[in-house]
Amino acid sequence: MRFFDRDRWVEIWHTIRSNRRRSLATAFGVFWGIFMLVILTSVGAGFSNGILREVSGIATNSAFYWTNTTSKPYQGFRSGRYWGATTSDLQAVRSQVREVEYISPVMWARRTDNNVVFGEKAETFNVVGAEPDFFEISRLNVLQGRSLNAVDNQQQRKVCMIGKEVRDKLFAGTDPVGQVLRVNGLYYRVIGVVEAKSNNVNIGSSPKSTVYISYSVLQQLENRGNKVYNFAVSAHPTADMKQMFAKIETIIRSRNNIAPDDDKALSKFDISAQFQLMNMIFTGINLLVWIVGIGTLLTGIVGVSNIMLVTVRERTREIGVRRALGA
Repeated sequence: MRFFDRDRWVEIWHTIRSNRRRSLATAFGVFWGIFMLVILTSVGAGFSNGILREVSGIATNSAFYWTNTTSKPYQGFRSGRYWGATTSDLQAVRSQVREVEYISPVMWARRTDNNVVFGEKAETFNVVGAEPDFFEISRLNVLQGRSLNAVDNQQQRKVCMIGKEVRDKLFAGTDPVGQVLRVNGLYYRVIGVVEAKSNNVNIGSSPKSTVYISYSVLQQLENRGNKVYNFAVSAHPTADMKQMFAKIETIIRSRNNIAPDDDKALSKFDISAQFQLMNMIFTGINLLVWIVGIGTLLTGIVGVSNIMLVTVRERTREIGVRRALGA
């Protein structure tokens, strides 16, 4: 049987022209089913991608910890004791927990009005002290200059990174890199300008309106000693998050005489759990989209099948008549 049989195609075209409404209804049924399936899947994928893009400004496999007062007595210590982890605790976590990729203490300086000054311009901004790992967790884009590094933190260099909004308000038309900025009464040299990949998810403050300095510098200025009351951590992509959290909390509690079952003494915001919940929602949306789309397509298929069934019955009678007449 030849596919390009002229007589066959002439007959098909004649049948379509003879039954225009039926042919249009058949074609529209197929078109509408496919069209709705494509539209629904596109909308579902666009919605998922849009939401993920908006929350891309932070590592999806991360968490933020902070210390609270103890809720249970332990090893001679009473409940209600206010405590803080130490920098050596974080070093122990970094060396003993293989699942940890980045970990950094975080500190917010006391905020006063017009605390950031350049020349005759003064504005009020957040001041955050952090180690280099923090900028890997928060995923900041460096627009100009460079990011704070380990040498800056170790040598307690008086350098800072500023957010895009800080640059726009204090350095309009001027390159801020290399300029000296007064922050909370002390002078720092600007080494970089940063912005968040997303303004919808931030740790503590918006990067665009924040001045970042080394954690060691702010720790000394705030007279915190080696205490750490807030820290951020992220895991390797293939790591088991629950196992990592359990190891971190065991180390922190054991090194600070905290009861193993005192969940209130050490709190965390599990960002990875929020992203897992979002992924489950997206999976449900995609499943619903496919069910509705395939249902619509099946409706078109059933309509086409009914039309074809009627056509075959009519053609059967026509062929029977023609054969009876010897056509």
